[in-house]
Amino acid sequence: IDFDKNPKLRGLSALQVLDEVVMSLGRQSIAVILNNHTTYGEWCGGPDRNGMWYHPGSAEYTEERWIEDWAMLAARYCKCPQVVGFDLRNEVRFCPWPFRWPTWQSGWFSWLALGRDWAGAAAACADRVLQENKQLLIVVERIIWPMGELQPYMRNPGPLLPHLADRLVLAVHHYSWNGPGRYLAFGHTMSEGISYFLRSFVRSLGIFSPENYGDMTKGQLMGEMFRQWGFILQSNTCPVWVSEFGSFENPEHYDTKWFERFVECLGSLEADFAYWPLNVGNKPASGHGEPYGLLGADWRPKPEGDRRIDLLRQHGLLPPPPSGR
Repeated sequence: IDFDKNPKLRGLSALQVLDEVVMSLGRQSIAVILNNHTTYGEWCGGPDRNGMWYHPGSAEYTEERWIEDWAMLAARYCKCPQVVGFDLRNEVRFCPWPFRWPTWQSGWFSWLALGRDWAGAAAACADRVLQENKQLLIVVERIIWPMGELQPYMRNPGPLLPHLADRLVLAVHHYSWNGPGRYLAFGHTMSEGISYFLRSFVRSLGIFSPENYGDMTKGQLMGEMFRQWGFILQSNTCPVWVSEFGSFENPEHYDTKWFERFVECLGSLEADFAYWPLNVGNKPASGHGEPYGLLGADWRPKPEGDRRIDLLRQHGLLPPPPSGR
């Protein structure tokens, strides 16, 4: 926090700072969807202690604590009309130690194999939150690894429907470096020497999926997006929100070439989305900057413009700029 620009935030708790952010957004008529991004205040990466919605093997942050924290926020902001939804957990994935892995509607066998039921946890959390505020949208993200289609999530009857009808939003994330199934994250960087051999070898064995989204042609990408979740948009079962995607600005970068294809597909599907991220600056507790950010270093729109914003406008995902700009 830059206290020179935000002196009123000095001395406030984290929750009080969140109050100020929520109120400021409301004054600007901006809708707010709160997201439980990590358990600990650090950058989330691959398999780590932030993978599950609780901290396995620890009494510090249990599933019950996670649910009651959401209930507390629902009660706290129940009279704030700008708070329209809760995204219950970001990018659910396995925790390496103590090992736990998320499943969708797990049975006794997966429980014995250390699987834990994300469907049941999300449903229980949604029910508790809606006791405090019946108007909230409940955003449930799919398990990020392995990345599957949304058919089990929208099953009716199922763990979320029909009792969350008109409240449920299913969310997906897409980046060039992830992909369907058991994707090899950042596989495109393994392009030379021994790393290229290892990538080819593990993919040929079926340990990892054969390609990531960034490796796909536009036609392949469109087909994969429709297979995974696009079909739901035609069924009117529940909304699907592409709640994260982003890219470098460099037009020659692998990310950006994928981004060009992706936003064209997204425009064709007419899906709602949230770009990651608007902000710039260092990622929490990582020491790395945020190269996907859309703003300039001064947190203002870049005077020279941004090609990514131009692409979003080109495909009808953003309104045209105000006249005279």
